[in-house]
Amino acid sequence: MAVHCTLELLEAPLEVAFEELTSATLEVFFAVAWLEALAPVVSLVATVGEPAPGVAQPLIRATLDPFAQRVRQIGWFTPGETWYPAQVFAPLLNELGDTPPQLLLLNEQLSDAQRAEIATQIFAAAGAVDAPARGQQALASDYLWPTLREVLAAWQVAGESSALPPDFPVEDFRTFLTDRLVPSLWWPEPPGEGGAQDSPAPGEWAPASAQEVRFYLHGGEWRALEDDSLLNVLRHCLMLYGKEVNEHDIPPLAELYAHAIPRTNPGARAALVQEVAGYAAEQIVHAVVLLPVVMKDPADEVVVPATLHFAAHSPLTPEGERYALVELRELLRHRGVANPAAVLAALVAHAPEADWSTLEGLGALLSAADLVRAASLDVTQDPGAVLGFWQAWSTRLGLGQSALLAAVKAALAASERRAASASRH
Repeated sequence: MAVHCTLELLEAPLEVAFEELTSATLEVFFAVAWLEALAPVVSLVATVGEPAPGVAQPLIRATLDPFAQRVRQIGWFTPGETWYPAQVFAPLLNELGDTPPQLLLLNEQLSDAQRAEIATQIFAAAGAVDAPARGQQALASDYLWPTLREVLAAWQVAGESSALPPDFPVEDFRTFLTDRLVPSLWWPEPPGEGGAQDSPAPGEWAPASAQEVRFYLHGGEWRALEDDSLLNVLRHCLMLYGKEVNEHDIPPLAELYAHAIPRTNPGARAALVQEVAGYAAEQIVHAVVLLPVVMKDPADEVVVPATLHFAAHSPLTPEGERYALVELRELLRHRGVANPAAVLAALVAHAPEADWSTLEGLGALLSAADLVRAASLDVTQDPGAVLGFWQAWSTRLGLGQSALLAAVKAALAASERRAASASRH
């Protein structure tokens, strides 16, 4: 029997420190905003913590403005296999007051029909006589996006015009919005970006801020793009991640990169790797900017340089190991790399002998087929330079892996022939 979601409201809400939300995972049911005369006010209802079926989570209501933030736990919400949003949301609308909000944002898990129903409920609860029409308008792209910008602008003006400094300045509000609220909210495509014919021309999109890039990344408008336009968006999103290393950007960035693979050619992606690697070399971005490429791309010509630069520009961990090797070890262990053979081959091609034992440990995580292919990949202009590693390792593969040993030796023979041919020229 399917387990339904359950909602239990507290008789007396509990006060919660706003600071507890700034580093928590929030699943926002809905958020609304009013453009008040003195300052905008944002109200939201959300659960706190990673959702797990059958596990009760705190349900909070937060009211935020530039000068005060109040958070109360109003109940418990238990996720289940099925839920009826209209029934769940209904008892949560009793504090909206009698003024319809200017801005409405809803949870991304709602269907189109559910969004329309909930929007109508919210405006009806706030006293709007034309609730269905107001709800439809609030969810329209050409209304929602300009209104969101109005809220942000009003937030900034309120802080700048006050005699007292704001307790929650617009920069902090933007960060809270993009880090904590954006990932679980539904976003319509921005006006003018509803199809390929309206997509930015190659290289045209030039975002004015990190927040604009993050809205675009999490909103998913890039799904309509291809080729150069898509690469341009990917460039900006990679740079955002490389500069801020925000864990909330990882899932949509991984999805964006996966979307780009069949819609762009490997040569163009390899050129993008060289471009962002240059910024990593100058420490403008963290070397982790290359990790989505290493994880997702299947093409040798892209993965090899991405891996080389990721390893070369990675800082050392407190234990003295390169950050790249730590990340790659976990990814290889959990089959999180699309082309593990190219990753290992790239590392071997430029590894000093002192790192051989570390690379053997990484290689032990590969399948036999990937290990053989790694040994056979031609990833350096000096094939003889990698033979020492593979020859030393092949002698230690053991009697139980005789088939693998034979295959590696065949790959080595091919590498030796390439090395001999290169030396004659």
